[in-house]
Amino acid sequence: MAPFSLSRKLRKAAQNGKLIMIMNNQQSRKIQRPWQDLVNNWDILASPGRPSVWEIKLYEQWAKPHLRKGANVLLLGSTPELRDMLAKHDCKVVVVDNNLSMIEGMVKYVKRKPKNEIWVKTDWLKAPLKEKYFDLVLGDFVLSNLPYTAHDQFLKRIKNWLKPNGSFITRIESFKDYYQTMSIAKLVKLCRNKPFDKKTINYFWNSGNWFTRPIKTKEAAIGEFWQKLQRYLAKNKEPKIRRLLEKSGFLFPLDKVWFTYMEKDLTKLLNKYFVLSNKKNDPKLNMYYPDYGEIYRLKHK
Repeated sequence: MAPFSLSRKLRKAAQNGKLIMIMNNQQSRKIQRPWQDLVNNWDILASPGRPSVWEIKLYEQWAKPHLRKGANVLLLGSTPELRDMLAKHDCKVVVVDNNLSMIEGMVKYVKRKPKNEIWVKTDWLKAPLKEKYFDLVLGDFVLSNLPYTAHDQFLKRIKNWLKPNGSFITRIESFKDYYQTMSIAKLVKLCRNKPFDKKTINYFWNSGNWFTRPIKTKEAAIGEFWQKLQRYLAKNKEPKIRRLLEKSGFLFPLDKVWFTYMEKDLTKLLNKYFVLSNKKNDPKLNMYYPDYGEIYRLKHK
């Protein structure tokens, strides 16, 4: 059984283990600039923007019971570290991303040649996938890329795509009650004397984006962080931070917004469709609050 309706030619290609692409809408192949910027910056990105070695090991540990020969796996997004992990196993992988430039562009960061990958360019909320077909669904920080109004429908669709004994394993941002808003001055103080390396650049941009705003507003808009930082730098010289910014450039598109929850509200939402089997965070995550992005192991409810 195919995960969606394939033409005879494409079905044959899939059976032969070739990489194929399904275009199920009329969208152009024109590259969308913000996502192309992310592809181009992937070498600069580090934890937490990319899964750490610790996190990939946990993903694989929790996924392994489902990664038997011939298993059907759905990967939401084009995260190369997850594609590398899946390439080690003899399973059938469907990669779904709304942006073709992400699917294609991330191939250069994949260390292992993908096996049995089918590429689907479509909106996650419109993907024509069969219900009760997948043994496993994976996606790294996928929920926060959708607006709040889409979260309920998105999670419901994932549940329906899974087999009754399937799992959804994903990293999700959430805010804990003990978090406090960080001032720009504090962020600058934490970073000004660190080495101007990839780790510091990622700590600065990610911690600034997520924690220099009122925590309970939940949305994280990189443009708002940039405006606050510019106002601070207009009043303070901070030559070391200016050099750090010159070296890093914009780590993320300035119009990018992420949508997340306080931890208790996220738990309530997830419990509508899944049973929480486990959750853990990398204790050395490169963030001011390292437990902001936990990996959830969710069982079909």
